[in-house]
Amino acid sequence: MFEPDVELVFDAYLAAYVLGNYWDYSGDALKLILDRKFEFLYSLVDKIYEKERWPCLHTNMPELNFLWERENYIEEIEGYAKYIHIKNEKSYRYKDNIFGKLFTKENSKADSEEMIQKKHNFFRRVITKNATDITFMCFLFDSANYLSKETRRELLELFLKENDKFEDFKNVRLRLTTRIWSGSRVPILERERNFLESLLPLFNSIRFLEHKSYVEKQIEYKLKSIEDEKKRDYLESR
Repeated sequence: MFEPDVELVFDAYLAAYVLGNYWDYSGDALKLILDRKFEFLYSLVDKIYEKERWPCLHTNMPELNFLWERENYIEEIEGYAKYIHIKNEKSYRYKDNIFGKLFTKENSKADSEEMIQKKHNFFRRVITKNATDITFMCFLFDSANYLSKETRRELLELFLKENDKFEDFKNVRLRLTTRIWSGSRVPILERERNFLESLLPLFNSIRFLEHKSYVEKQIEYKLKSIEDEKKRDYLESR
């Protein structure tokens, strides 16, 4: 497809993105390009960050779910994650980013069992490998927030096996991601409390006493927030 001048095709793709004459939302053309040169993805990321200071889940860019189909998907997505992490180093810590697009579902479509397993495998492998790089771990766990509570608990347990430092643990975001809600916040707070309570068995070892105390304090804070929210709901309903 690209035999006449591969680099010219690469440049044309980037130019189309920069000018806004964009057409490859499905990522089909990008998929073919990355088959020839995977590093081109980083050139595209550079252009995305030139157009937006802090790209997010709503940024217009190619669909990248085809990355999960690649033979070396774990290593390549890890490289992509680290590149985005470096780009985002000075951003607001809890702001979403374009890496999270790989873990959100479009149009409420459920992931296939194979896709779920691949996402789990990615996190397991990369967390085990990079557990002592706490800033990267925080970045990864922010994206893991889009997975199930059970998976997040499993990943946190894996992280603790590789890195039991309390100061590092405190930096990992434990709260659940709630993108949209209406009405009372009580159900959200109760879900967060239940999740925190589900973590307590992870800290039965004496080396996790500080961790356990920290989570117990978070639970107490959630309980107080729930009571405050119930009072607010009552007053607003009168």
